[in-house]
Amino acid sequence: MMNRHRYIVVALLIFTIVGVSCTFTEKIRDGRTAFERKRYFQASEMLMSEFEVSRSNLDRMNIAYLIGESNMKFGAFEEAARWYKIAYEGGYGPSALSAYANGLKQLERYEDAASSFAKVGDEIGDRVKYRREIANCLQAVEWRNDAIYTPYVIENLKLNSNASDYAPVPVSTNEIAFTSDREMSTGEYIYAWSGNDFSDLFIADLRQNSVKQYGGEQINIDGNEGTVAFSPDGTKMVFCRCFSREDYDAHCKLMISEKNDLAWSKPVILPFIKDGINYRHPTFSQDGTMLVFSANIDEATNDYDLYLSRFVDNNWEQPQSLGVRVNSQRREGFPFLHGDTLYFSSDFAGMGDWMFIKHSFNLMVNGPFL
Repeated sequence: MMNRHRYIVVALLIFTIVGVSCTFTEKIRDGRTAFERKRYFQASEMLMSEFEVSRSNLDRMNIAYLIGESNMKFGAFEEAARWYKIAYEGGYGPSALSAYANGLKQLERYEDAASSFAKVGDEIGDRVKYRREIANCLQAVEWRNDAIYTPYVIENLKLNSNASDYAPVPVSTNEIAFTSDREMSTGEYIYAWSGNDFSDLFIADLRQNSVKQYGGEQINIDGNEGTVAFSPDGTKMVFCRCFSREDYDAHCKLMISEKNDLAWSKPVILPFIKDGINYRHPTFSQDGTMLVFSANIDEATNDYDLYLSRFVDNNWEQPQSLGVRVNSQRREGFPFLHGDTLYFSSDFAGMGDWMFIKHSFNLMVNGPFL
């Protein structure tokens, strides 16, 4: 099973708040339905039981592939790769081998991933299709072998839990706010996507190694909350909330709250938010007049791009895409603005890398988007 331990570091973590807010309250009778409802952890457990009792090899391999897909969704890459391999060796077809190769890449087994991508290219008679994936894997091997020495040391903070702890943001010299689905989270239900509790915002005192929920009952409710950003003057907070609803297709929205004395106001949805779209990972500019975030607004990309909204005349304007100089056909997320530099993560290059746009960012946001 997957290792659920997570570190609070300034780096991209795979486990993010995306998708829907679900509970086990709705009666799901089979693994395929659970998968369609995006209840991936629940689906994996049900599908494994169905795999054991199935008499048809075709059905078993279809189930094995779905188990792999379920595990991939909630970050259990070792299990995902194992089930993809079972599906492929049982006759599922090239798509299982392609998924297996991608699982190996997630596990940083780049040489094996490159070999598997080459093999699936040969099987379908199209070596060109996976040429980029193979090149990315081989490049990753070179980067790993040629890693530049750094004086920085990454240590596991004592305040971490065995759940997911991620997206830290400084609140003061000795405090950080972060997102976690640890057992202290609000709500009595289990998040059927991950099998963990629903996530909340927390604050950690780095001197005392103590952790408590952040923002009070106005901020943390029964749904998922996370990936928070604070305005430079500390008076505004924007965070992601995935609402719990009776239907399974609830989306994540960006909420804004303002500080009144020592308390945060009841958060409201930012005015440009639209239904049917997931919004996440906000960050403020240094002057507080721009908000950059990740969203899957453009259906053509079918993934997450970075967008920018300006605060003009006391209102947040409709967001604009940061354009092809930043956004790729893959997933961009976790933007962070520091001065004239935008840092963000992308899996376009093959390793889930951090990227940055320096100096030219001001030209991009003050002029035409490319």
